[in-house]
Amino acid sequence: MCQPIEVSRWSQQLIGVIDLQGGAAVHGVAGDRGNYKPVGFCQGDAEQLARYYLEQGVGSLYIADLDGLRGETVQLEVCERLIKVGFRRVWIDLGWRSRDRGVTSEMGRMSRVYPSLGWILATETEQRIESLDSLLLEVPAEKICISLDFAAGQFRGKGHEWRDWIVASLKRSVTQFLVLDVASVGTSRGVPTESLCRQIKREWPEVALSSGGGVRGDVDLQNIINAGCESVLVATALFPQAIG
Repeated sequence: MCQPIEVSRWSQQLIGVIDLQGGAAVHGVAGDRGNYKPVGFCQGDAEQLARYYLEQGVGSLYIADLDGLRGETVQLEVCERLIKVGFRRVWIDLGWRSRDRGVTSEMGRMSRVYPSLGWILATETEQRIESLDSLLLEVPAEKICISLDFAAGQFRGKGHEWRDWIVASLKRSVTQFLVLDVASVGTSRGVPTESLCRQIKREWPEVALSSGGGVRGDVDLQNIINAGCESVLVATALFPQAIG
């Protein structure tokens, strides 16, 4: 059960989430991407959902391209429309893979055009740490965020541990990280990554951390901020029908 979020209190920390599937905004629950349904209150209209977040006072946006994450055609045209809605910061996860050279080039172009834009490199889709080097040829380090992906506490990344990603990224001046357990997304059961975020911040105080998944209200937001996160991804708890 979600509680009302005092958005004005958290406007600098909140990141509204849009999961894109086939051009529509879908409601992600527990990482079961095959069964995601369009967000009800906006009938899956991604631009309407983006404007809703902005009107509520949410300053930043996170877009997960579920088509791209599955290895299908990325939805750059839709993403570009959402960038133009006017958020202070927009993060996009295309499910980037280093072999997608055309996509990498387009990411570089968009980075130059949109100052507010940043890109997610997710460990669940790109499993070679060295791939960071090819991305950095197109995108500045300050516009890259490494998503350390988990599922029910298990790290999603082959060949490397999550610590390896942090060490390698910092060596390349990439300092922004998202810690996300997909099993908690949309469940309104609390954020399970709090202790891990606290550990990361203790070992690497120079990193900029974000997390989310399962946020129920102000208490969860305060707890994850106290754990060392600068911002928190929220979707379900901000939807009109979530409070009851």
